[in-house]
Amino acid sequence: AMEPEVDSTIDFLNQMGAKITGKGSTHLVIQGVDELFPVGMEMISDRIEAGTFMIAGAMSTEPLTVANCQPHHLDTVIDKLRSAGCEIIITDNSVTVHPPKVIKPVNITTMPYPGFPTDLQAQFMVLMTLADGVSVITETIFPDRFMHVSELNRLQANINLNLNIASVHGVRDWAVLRSWLPICVPAQLWCWQGSKRKAKPSSTVSTILTAAMTRSSRSSTPWAHILSETTHNCRMEL
Repeated sequence: AMEPEVDSTIDFLNQMGAKITGKGSTHLVIQGVDELFPVGMEMISDRIEAGTFMIAGAMSTEPLTVANCQPHHLDTVIDKLRSAGCEIIITDNSVTVHPPKVIKPVNITTMPYPGFPTDLQAQFMVLMTLADGVSVITETIFPDRFMHVSELNRLQANINLNLNIASVHGVRDWAVLRSWLPICVPAQLWCWQGSKRKAKPSSTVSTILTAAMTRSSRSSTPWAHILSETTHNCRMEL
């Protein structure tokens, strides 16, 4: 019970009159009260959504800023992105990711907070499919959370799975992905209004695959350039 979302919920309930102690620890004590009272409170941003866009920025070709987030909730993810070669600039409520020219392989093991979140394991795996080398991803929270592996391999990634450990061999170009992109992107990630393009965050997989496609190939098809055009010095508001 150490996740930021749990801490925020405890703050909210205590403001309403609840009596909960042990915030930030593995042991909570809840004392019953007669009633709760309505209060107003600004909730924290979604760290998984923020981390998803940060990883997408690492696979893009231009800097990407994620605004209105709590960077200290993503210390482990930021450390891993830096290990992959990204330059990360942090303010009190934003993170700017400068993608590397060459993505370095990084090993990760999913752990309870403050470790690497299991909900960002799939996104980080896509980043590692484009790394210059072999990465090892160990899933300790949900050992069967690898349904995306077979789909990524269909798109010409090179991932070997052994129980809860995935070995990701980086590839330089996803040729098959080029033919899938015009189908998956318009339907799941982008909202077209007339002749104007609007980025609409929707499917995590589509977000990450689009970033991977943008980095891995400069195809003549306009779909291969959508992310770089819409994220040129982009600022994602959460």
